[in-house]
Amino acid sequence: MRKIALYSFMLLILLLSCERDDICDLGTPGTPRLIVRLYDAENPTQLKSASGYIQEINKEIRHSNINGDSIAFPLLLSANATRYVFVIENSEVATGTFSDTLQFNYRNRKDTYTRRACGIIAEYTLDKTPVTPVNPPSWFVRSEILIDTLRNEEQAHLAIYH
Repeated sequence: MRKIALYSFMLLILLLSCERDDICDLGTPGTPRLIVRLYDAENPTQLKSASGYIQEINKEIRHSNINGDSIAFPLLLSANATRYVFVIENSEVATGTFSDTLQFNYRNRKDTYTRRACGIIAEYTLDKTPVTPVNPPSWFVRSEILIDTLRNEEQAHLAIYH
């Protein structure tokens, strides 16, 4: 009985010693990822699905899969541009593998401190030219900014036409 009381007392002290800042809720938003919607270049109002994957330059690991007309991926915190290789394995129109290296340009990163357990959340603003193809593009046609500031992941920030 004494052991149960002692363990209960220690557990109570442990729970009461935690401050609110020591715990980061699962619902607390982090640094938002860039949300990209894929559109048909010939019919700009129509979404156009694709499948494939993206990976960061000089890294072997696939970063994110593309399966549909929307994709989300993070931007580098330590730079004003992030380069990804987009490998499209097939789309609604063409079959085959197409690969493009795209550079995503942003500026005016604003860091906001949330609390000790959650850390800092970064907010980005897309450049006027948000996407620059590094090599001559094979499937990428153009891009358009939908929302210029990345504050959340509730809406698409960028449209890519292919």
